[in-house]
Parts: sequence; structure tokens; C-alpha cells
Amino acid sequence: GTHVIPRLREMFDSSTVYLSRNTVLNALRNLASADTAGVDALLTGVLELVLRGCRDAVPNVRFVAANTVHAMIPKLDATVVTTQIKPCLQEMVADADLDVKHFAEVALEACP
Repeated sequence: GTHVIPRLREMFDSSTVYLSRNTVLNALRNLASADTAGVDALLTGVLELVLRGCRDAVPNVRFVAANTVHAMIPKLDATVVTTQIKPCLQEMVADADLDVKHFAEVALEACP
């Protein structure tokens, strides 16, 4: 499992097409939804990537990232949610794109 993460990061970083970044974020969202041992450590390792997706120039990437964050919240440490997730989502609720704003609000409601 851990050798998949560098490949996903490489795909995200080298992507010139927003759909590739969305594919990576969707894979991470599916990973967050899995009930598998060790998934928590993997998610912590890719959080930076997901937060970058939340600040992407393309609105579709931002709202997919918000959905990914939403799926990750129950698996992340409360301190991480408070210090990294919430501030990011609070920025996103002011987004000009209505879908981004909506999914950020939904994810923010899921924060403890």
C-alpha cells in the first residue's frame, strides 16, 4: 500500500489535465472510506496533497478535494482536523464557485 502513495503524488504533481488530479483525489477518497488496517497513517501521509487540491486553480478539483477531505475527517487525528482541515475548509466556504462552497460547507459540518 505505501508504494502506491508516491505514484499518486507523482500523478498529481505531473498532471496538466485537471481530470488526472481528480482521479488521484477520488482514489484517496476511496482509500479514506476503506476500513483497512494502516489506512490512517497513509491518509496522514497524503493530507498535504489533498489540501493542495483544495487550493487548485480548477473549481472541479477543489470540490472533489473537499469531498475527499470530508471522507478523511473521521480517520484523522482531531488536532490535524483542527489545525489543518478546518482552516482550509473555512477558506473554501468563501469560494466563488457554488459547488466548491457547498461541498466545503458539508465537510466543515462533519468536523468535530
